[in-house]
Amino acid sequence: MHSNRLLNNYELNEICNTFKRAARIFRTKKDWNGCGEALVRCAKLNVYRNDFSSTDYIHASEAFKNVSRQKSVYCIIQAVKVYIDMRLFMMASYYHTSILSIYEENDEFQTIVTHYDKCKELLCKHSLNKFFDNTRSDDLYLDLKNCTHIMKSYEELAIDAHKSKYLDCLVKGYLLKALLYNFAVDFFYTPFLILIYDDTYPQFKNSYEREFVEELFYIYLRKKTNKDFVAVIKRFEKIIRIDRLMYYHIIDVFRTLSLSQKNKF
Repeated sequence: MHSNRLLNNYELNEICNTFKRAARIFRTKKDWNGCGEALVRCAKLNVYRNDFSSTDYIHASEAFKNVSRQKSVYCIIQAVKVYIDMRLFMMASYYHTSILSIYEENDEFQTIVTHYDKCKELLCKHSLNKFFDNTRSDDLYLDLKNCTHIMKSYEELAIDAHKSKYLDCLVKGYLLKALLYNFAVDFFYTPFLILIYDDTYPQFKNSYEREFVEELFYIYLRKKTNKDFVAVIKRFEKIIRIDRLMYYHIIDVFRTLSLSQKNKF
């Protein structure tokens, strides 16, 4: 008679390890379907351990990529759902972009646009989550420990977008976000980071996004007033589409920077 009791952690680990050993054997034999299926079993077993489950789905997707585009995309979408449950919207968006490259191979433009819209939605959720979770106290508005990770995520999104003929136009926006987070992490490294982006992404050099970041950098450096700060945003808002959400994002970054340096903006 089968028991309906939940597996304890030890039993769960043992079963998951068995599937992972099977996945390694299948991978060695280049049986990509068997490898992917074993990892999906692992992911489903880890349904209450989201960090393990998402990783298993990503690895399964990599395996399926060799034999089945449909299965590969399914696994990425499952991983994205797990990240959304964990409220890790940036990670969800980052992995969702990997779906785009799968469809680009066959120039499936409409499918690419659909998935990109999903990415934008996830990025907006990420920004809203950071904004509305803040307590508006004298504590740091953004968690500095996460800022570096978020900045790197935007840089990775820029790298992926730069490789795509459909998404290359998004590179400047991703780099702008990366630079804004860098303000909070290492403000005085900003000019050097701009030069690195100039060399790597030709479209960023002489762009309005670059000019905007430089303006914000010098305003803060010269200890200008809040009025000057808002004036720069107003001047660029139509050119680089600074919506209300983006405005709050910029304000949060600069308040974090100011508070971290004990110098309120």
